[in-house]
Amino acid sequence: MLDYYDGVKILRDKETKEPIGVEWIWNDGTKERYYPRDIKEAWFVNYVNDVKRSENLDRKERYHIGIHLDALVYEGDFFTDGTNPSSDLNRLEEDKNIIAFMATLTEVERRRLEVKLDNPKISFEKMGKAENVSRAAIFKTFTSIRSKYNAFFC
Repeated sequence: MLDYYDGVKILRDKETKEPIGVEWIWNDGTKERYYPRDIKEAWFVNYVNDVKRSENLDRKERYHIGIHLDALVYEGDFFTDGTNPSSDLNRLEEDKNIIAFMATLTEVERRRLEVKLDNPKISFEKMGKAENVSRAAIFKTFTSIRSKYNAFFC
């Protein structure tokens, strides 16, 4: 349970744990204590009940939510995707360049490159068997793609 809730601490009886007063902590660090005789009884009861409801809601949210928003203070990087306007702009420019490069490829080169990108571990031999062509034909296609890539980006 929180000792201070929004700068206010509920003072409790040591034996019964019943609320007996409140302690305010001000921005300058000074503390003031108030007991029901100093403040209206109805207000005190309402305030204590409100703090209890707020604390219970906080516990409930922490239990039912995988990541509580208070974790932003400690795990802020977890909540970001690492992008910023500059990186977004760079990514858009790179996407435009990739689209322009793909437009320079023939239909066969584009299809074979997409197969290789979808499954990087596939061998040229398996690609050739799937298309009923030789391994050398697949190799020549990728040599052509590589030379076009170097001409386009380098």
